[in-house]
Amino acid sequence: MGVGFVAGLRGGRQEISRSAVRPRVNGRQGVVTCVLSKEGKTGQVRLNLDDSANVVKRPSAPKKVERPLGEVYEDFARKLCREGRIEEARGIFYSAVVEEGDISSVLRPWAWMEYRQRKMETARGLFQRAVDCGSPEEAAAAWCAWGIAEQREGHLSTAAEYFRNGMKADCTHVPLFAAFATFEGKHGSKELARALFQRGTALAPDCTRLSTAWASFESADGNVDRARAIYKRAAFISPEDSAIVLAWSKFEAEMRNFREARRMLYELHATDPECFKALHALAKLETSARQYGRARDMYRRCLKCTSLVNENIAPVYQAWALMEKKAGNLDEARNLFKRGLEHDPKHVYIWQAWGLLEYTQKSYEKARELFQKGIESDPLSAPTYQAWALLESKLGNEEEAAALFEKATNAQPSHAQSWQAWALFECKRGNACRAKSFFERALVSDPSSGPTWQAWAQMELRNNGCEEAKKVLNRALEHCPNNSAIKAQLANLSSEQK
Repeated sequence: MGVGFVAGLRGGRQEISRSAVRPRVNGRQGVVTCVLSKEGKTGQVRLNLDDSANVVKRPSAPKKVERPLGEVYEDFARKLCREGRIEEARGIFYSAVVEEGDISSVLRPWAWMEYRQRKMETARGLFQRAVDCGSPEEAAAAWCAWGIAEQREGHLSTAAEYFRNGMKADCTHVPLFAAFATFEGKHGSKELARALFQRGTALAPDCTRLSTAWASFESADGNVDRARAIYKRAAFISPEDSAIVLAWSKFEAEMRNFREARRMLYELHATDPECFKALHALAKLETSARQYGRARDMYRRCLKCTSLVNENIAPVYQAWALMEKKAGNLDEARNLFKRGLEHDPKHVYIWQAWGLLEYTQKSYEKARELFQKGIESDPLSAPTYQAWALLESKLGNEEEAAALFEKATNAQPSHAQSWQAWALFECKRGNACRAKSFFERALVSDPSSGPTWQAWAQMELRNNGCEEAKKVLNRALEHCPNNSAIKAQLANLSSEQK
């Protein structure tokens, strides 16, 4: 009887008889029986066999299947995660490893799922195994994902080390260039970031992810013409890639070139009338221009697109509801939130957005109820915890607010907004040292956040005087040298000293 080594839920290794846990597929009923727990218990999950792309088959030799085995398991596990069926998703990965042995392309997405579920030690064990058993390309992919996870945890030196390890494993792995360059642009050397973007683009000129990341980096660094040139080059190389047009139009809108952004989106829509993302982007653009009638029409047309899959319906309703809220049609906004939740009751951001609407209308009990339902649908949603914490703070429930801020930062340590909000909360309570540490942590996640630097400087000005505030602002300019608001704040402090 064959024996497979599998990762336990705590990252350990355990012998389990393969024949006892071999996944069994009932083709007529669409049911897969597989391991669902560390103890080897089995359970059943249902597949949609009407779509051949969703059928999980057990290949005798992974190299002979059309799609990599890891992709098949990853796609199915991701679908289960979206539905909140985490234990079943874990069971899918668990069974794959029992059945086929250690396969890097399976271990890596499993590790990422465990990281997302805040099981970091388990994730680290799985990442290490993915590195150890993979080809150079697979090892590089595992190092890349592991580095991103450590970066989001705030372990910047570890993340940099893992990105370098990935480069040593395979210096041609294009996604690693995008991740490493973005990391350096935020936390390290901008020149190194630019060199990595250039090298990666030379290896894969048609990589949309890399080109848009590079353009975004240049835009954030104040190099608007260079960013536009990168978008233009990417669109020339991949003229049929709608993702490039969508990113480019968003950039133009941010630069307040609304006419150009609108022209690009209408052109994309004319080329592909069923591209719901173009209509969605147009609706948001018209909303920002307060053209609510046009936006409303775009949302209606968007929902009729045949390319709109079920998982994208709820976000469209959410965006439409926010437009109606902005237009002052609050009852219509509530109705749209409700319709969105009918399509996806676990869409946490609809619960959150609806809660914020009730919060602004001083319906505090209703808002609390909606935030709570949001957390029930996704217990790891930092923005929802943060919104709920602000509500409790507003009502004077300081202990409850502090507990919710802590839950937000535990759920998602990289969520800079939660750290900043918690810092401001502690500042108001007179806990300056605690607030300072939270500002620092927010800036580990997003060192270019101007509002965070400014809020910290204001606190220093009140508590320690002008010199300490200027020190904070001078540090801020090292990370965001083109931020006009920070420059103006620093200039005002300097003039007041004279």
